[in-house]
Amino acid sequence: MLKQRIATAIVLVGLVLGSFIWFPSSKLALALGLFFLIGAWEWTRLAGIKSFVGKIIYVALMAVAAWIVLISVKQEPSIIKVVTGLALFWWVIALFSLIGAGRLFMFRAFQLASGFIVLIAPWISAIYLHSQGGQYLYIVLFIFVIVGAADSAAFFVGRKWGKTKLAPTISPGKSIEGLAGGMLAVLSVAILYGIYVLHFSDRMLLVFAGVSIVTGLFSVVGDLVESKLKRQAGVKDSGRILPGHGGVLDRIDAFTAAAPVYTLLWVYAFPVTN
Repeated sequence: MLKQRIATAIVLVGLVLGSFIWFPSSKLALALGLFFLIGAWEWTRLAGIKSFVGKIIYVALMAVAAWIVLISVKQEPSIIKVVTGLALFWWVIALFSLIGAGRLFMFRAFQLASGFIVLIAPWISAIYLHSQGGQYLYIVLFIFVIVGAADSAAFFVGRKWGKTKLAPTISPGKSIEGLAGGMLAVLSVAILYGIYVLHFSDRMLLVFAGVSIVTGLFSVVGDLVESKLKRQAGVKDSGRILPGHGGVLDRIDAFTAAAPVYTLLWVYAFPVTN
């Protein structure tokens, strides 16, 4: 199982990096779009849609909505602030719902509507940043660095020193100590990335570090939200398409929250470069 997970992870990383580096934004939008539509199919399972026709209709509506958002952002780039702002608002609501026992997630209408925000916002965020060209390739790729650093460090620190459960009823394996370790890792890589890759000055480096920490925190919220939905649906994984990793949603849960938050903060924190 471990070898299978490692092999799948290597292939996924290679495909993602290759797509971002070599694809123009139009082809990247299509490639990522297909990936996220698989996530939409898996979301129907978490949201309780059981019929095949119902699943097809939901995914089709997701594709149409995503296309409309893409065209809108192309015609008026400032709309990205609306999309990512709405996503940030939704994730804050989701966070407070989790703190309050997650009652909102019990409503079918909320689950179904949420899928559009959860999946379209990160997709358009990645495409928007990538389409800016130049240094923005490194800027958008850093989202994956944040998610990877936060998740990996939290796992190892939590395994070694974790004692205080972060969300015992949702994800028993997560600890506050692991969360702290994850954020320390995010801060460290942000400083190194800001200095050696993005060549930021002291002030910009400080802002970039803050943006990265906030993004890292929301990546944890994304993880917890999917864990909550899976528990409600009574499933261990969102799907089985990725050997050793479960479904697409299992791999992008943190990214779904991190990408729009990171993009929104970037647009406002570095207005000169946008």
